[in-house]
Amino acid sequence: MSLVDGREYVVPDSGLVLGRDPTCDVVVPTGEVSRKHAVITVGADGYAITDMSANGLSVNGDRVASSSRLVRGDVIKVGGEEFRFHADAAPARPVLATLDVKSTGVLQGRSFEIRSPLTHLGRGTHNDVVLADESVSDSHAKLQSRDDGWYVVDMGSTNGTYVGGRRILGEARLEGAPDLRVGGIKFIFRATGADAGASGAPDALAAGASAHDAGAGAGQTRAIAALTPEERARLLASAGAGRAEGTSRTSAGAGDGESRMGHEREVGVAGGREEPLRRRRPSLLFWIVVIAAAAIAVVLLLR
Repeated sequence: MSLVDGREYVVPDSGLVLGRDPTCDVVVPTGEVSRKHAVITVGADGYAITDMSANGLSVNGDRVASSSRLVRGDVIKVGGEEFRFHADAAPARPVLATLDVKSTGVLQGRSFEIRSPLTHLGRGTHNDVVLADESVSDSHAKLQSRDDGWYVVDMGSTNGTYVGGRRILGEARLEGAPDLRVGGIKFIFRATGADAGASGAPDALAAGASAHDAGAGAGQTRAIAALTPEERARLLASAGAGRAEGTSRTSAGAGDGESRMGHEREVGVAGGREEPLRRRRPSLLFWIVVIAAAAIAVVLLLR
C-alpha cells in the first residue's frame, strides 16, 4: 500500500515491478527513480525485493545492498515515495529436492529443502540457499529442474562445484543421489516425487539393459541352479554319459569311413554350412599299376 495516496497493489506470481517507466506495475514518476527501479518477487521462503536501480532503495530506513526479504509491516522507500508492505506468508510449495550437509563445520547436519525448479546457491544473501562459508562464492551455483532431471550449473565460482568428486565445467546432470560439493561444503542431493523418477530414469534403463544382457547369457545356469542337488547330479551324469557315447560313435564312424574309402562322400564346410565335396577320381598311377598287374597275370597264364 502506498503511504502517499493510499493505493494498494497486488504482487502477482510473476512479480511486481516499481519504476519510472509507464509500463511498470507501480509507476513512481520522479527523476531520481530509475525506469525499472525494483521488483518484488515471491519465492519458497517468502517475499523479497531486489534493487535494479542506480540510486538505490531502502527498507525500514536501511539501504538494500542487492536484495532483501520482506515481512508484514515493512516500509519500502523508492525515490521520495514510501510503501508499506502487507502480505501473509507466501503459499507453501512442495519440496522438490533436498540438500543434506555431510561436511564438518557450522552447517554440519543441516538439510535444505529445494522448493523451486531454479534455486541459487552461494554466500550472498540474495541466494535461495545461503551458505555462510568463505570457500563459497557470492553467487556460486544453481540447481535447475529440467524435463530429463536435475542439473547443477557452476556460476563461475572460485573454488568450483563438484559432482561425485569431479569438478564440473559448466553444468552436470544429477543422477540418483550423488555427492555434490559447493566450495568446501559437501552435500547429498536427493530429488523427491516425480523429479526423483526423472533423475533416476537413465540408471533404471541401464540396469534393465544389463539385466537383460545377463539373462540372455545365463539362462542355462539359472535353470540348473534351480534344481535340487540330487536332480542336478543326475542331470550332470546324463550329460557326461551322452558326451562319452557321442565320442564313441564318432570314433566308430571314422573307422568305418576309412574302411569304405571311395564309397562314402566327404563332407566339408563352405560359407558357414555343410556341403558335400566332389568324389575323388582315380589317379594316373592307379591305372598304370592296374594295367601292369593285368599284363603280369596274362604272361603267367600263357606259360
